[in-house]
Amino acid sequence: MAVEWDMAAFAAALAIFVVPYIVRTLKTFYKSLQNRSRRHVRLQWQDIPEGRLHECSSLGPWYHSCVHSSGPHQQEKECWKSTTSLGTCFNRAWEISTRKPRYVKSIPETLPVGSQFVCTDARTVLAFVLCTVGEKKTSDWHPKSLSFKNTRVECETLNGNTTVVHIRGSFQSGRCQMLTKTEVEHMLSGYPPWYKEKFKTSAGIELEFPIESERDVPRAGWVIAVGLMDLSVDNQKPSVLYRCPDEPDEPGFRQNGRIFRQAVIRCRDHIRDHIAPHFPSNKDVEDAMKGLNWLIEQYTGSGMPEGDLGRKPGYSSRTLPRLRVSDCKFICDNFNKYGELDDRAKARLEPILFPAMSAALHGAYEVVQYLKDTGMELKIPPELLRLDREVWLRDCVTRLPIK
Repeated sequence: MAVEWDMAAFAAALAIFVVPYIVRTLKTFYKSLQNRSRRHVRLQWQDIPEGRLHECSSLGPWYHSCVHSSGPHQQEKECWKSTTSLGTCFNRAWEISTRKPRYVKSIPETLPVGSQFVCTDARTVLAFVLCTVGEKKTSDWHPKSLSFKNTRVECETLNGNTTVVHIRGSFQSGRCQMLTKTEVEHMLSGYPPWYKEKFKTSAGIELEFPIESERDVPRAGWVIAVGLMDLSVDNQKPSVLYRCPDEPDEPGFRQNGRIFRQAVIRCRDHIRDHIAPHFPSNKDVEDAMKGLNWLIEQYTGSGMPEGDLGRKPGYSSRTLPRLRVSDCKFICDNFNKYGELDDRAKARLEPILFPAMSAALHGAYEVVQYLKDTGMELKIPPELLRLDREVWLRDCVTRLPIK
């Protein structure tokens, strides 16, 4: 009789403690089998080829995916293939992925079974934002939540370690038409929003942008490049969003873009400390100093004293001489180096002093006005701060587990 009671107690304990454990184990094993049976496409930054991020040519295999839509996002399954999502924005990479898909080997168990996802990363998501955000900031932009009217990123984290996003936005064919992978990557790391691997001046000369590393961002050479650049061309206009990794969360009045403002100050200081002493009483140098001081002290180009240099390239009271490639490179390099002029550098600068001062003032003007009126810092949420972090892209119909 005692043995029977012991067996009954053992069976009861088994039912209470062991059976639920077995059930949970079987459920986990079954879900693991289901996950392994699913195949999710991988499209991460490393999978995107070098060169242009988007291709509009009708001659390539991607022409049918080049549809620029300004309409609402299509609420549908696998909406990343739509005209307002990942597939169209990065159509070169998407077409390659369609022909030769890469699949992820490991799938988080927290992802709902039966749904499709694209495995991407934070850098690709943020690059998508840069390529789709509109031309002008508006009152319904909310950078802290990555919501920019038609461009939006909805970000959720499952169980503290699986980041899932839904994205929408239309590729900006004018400004972003020629954007390359390298350019976007550098802008996400803090390069100025005018950055191009190569750009054209107002005189049609093609030059390399005078930044070789992040150390050059607070230097003045790129300000000169902006002053030389033909900003009437759509694909040379700066992105509305910029990245300043060390920017305070709440910068003071007109104190945004601190590192870019440092470059403008360095531009003024180089003229004051290294150029002006060699050209005393030179009106072009004096005009540049007056204008730069105004921009630095007033944080605006409105009311800036222009002198003979003018406010815009080509609109001075004197005709700008046509600079050679070597002239442009010399001016940019000289402002980047920020050092005393030797006799050779002085002789080199003297015949092009007027366009050099004009480029410095025009470039600084564009930077200050951009930070005052146009630019907005791209605020990155904590889930996406590590740019190589794995991110799972969901579609419109997938519903995530309730937190």
